[in-house]
Amino acid sequence: MNTQINEVAMKVNQINLVNSLRFSFTNKTTVLGELIQNARRANAAMVVINFCPETRTLQVLDDGCGIDSMATLLTVAESGWDADLVAHEHPFGIGFLSALFACRHISVISKSGLIDVETDHILAFKPVTITPVQDWNGITRITLQDVALEMGQIATTLKRLVRGFPIPVLFNDQLLERTCALDSGLTFVDTEIGAIYLHGMEQPNGAQYEFDVYLQGLPIYTSHSYTSHRHIIHLDSARFHARLPDRDKLVDEADVIKRVKAVLAKTIEQRFIQMKATLSAEAFVGFYEMLRHWELLKLLNDVPVVPPEALREIIAYPVCDTEVFDNFEQRPEKAMTRAEI
Repeated sequence: MNTQINEVAMKVNQINLVNSLRFSFTNKTTVLGELIQNARRANAAMVVINFCPETRTLQVLDDGCGIDSMATLLTVAESGWDADLVAHEHPFGIGFLSALFACRHISVISKSGLIDVETDHILAFKPVTITPVQDWNGITRITLQDVALEMGQIATTLKRLVRGFPIPVLFNDQLLERTCALDSGLTFVDTEIGAIYLHGMEQPNGAQYEFDVYLQGLPIYTSHSYTSHRHIIHLDSARFHARLPDRDKLVDEADVIKRVKAVLAKTIEQRFIQMKATLSAEAFVGFYEMLRHWELLKLLNDVPVVPPEALREIIAYPVCDTEVFDNFEQRPEKAMTRAEI
């Protein structure tokens, strides 16, 4: 009888693991977000992206700090970023894999050298030659050949990704719009979850109830999308995390969005309290529908004017004993004072 106690430790089949990660990225266009995100983390002032559909070649250039180590770049689960960025943004260290999965051949030129190799060679864990770069010009250049993407896919995806991005992105010589970015000229309010821009607070008919959420400058959540006029929320990346591997969803999304809605409602209430102190009573009650949506009708309790949406005027004798009621009431055309009522 064998009574010897054996011990075993978990091991990783690295080739099988990396090959399996190929199917973890939910979208082929993930590589676009990863590459521009890396440029931002490198403190680039701009990202330039070029795509040639004839050769299916995608090139990404940035003027950031450059890649310190090609070896680290090719190390799975090792991000290579400094401790402060790791603590604040929680990079996974697997984003570069999306570039390897997206093309047949890749070349990278930066301050730590040049690699120019078939992606299957890297994914098979074969040695990669790093050629020193003399007199680096400060531009990191990543070139993907035989990319499995179409021009329309790339253009549409970049337009969506860049909308809230903190640095300019140039695609095929066209500067993409960043209408939701923190530096876009919109007025953001600092809150416990991050920065919030409230849309539609200037005119009653501009009030909207939908919102978009960004994390580290990239879109992470959107509410119902039937309107383009939306509140904008940039989450604090030190407090909120995106799921592995391609950051397309929030971790604990349902709980986070519930908190986002609560803080958004609180921020809107604070804005209305400020508006109430500066607007005339007639102008303030014009926001009745938005106040009702956010359950803030209590703010009208001490206003001497009643909005027309809350009133009905009887204009004819009410006949109610038939299957179809007569139309005997209408809404007043304008607000009325409590004394008039």
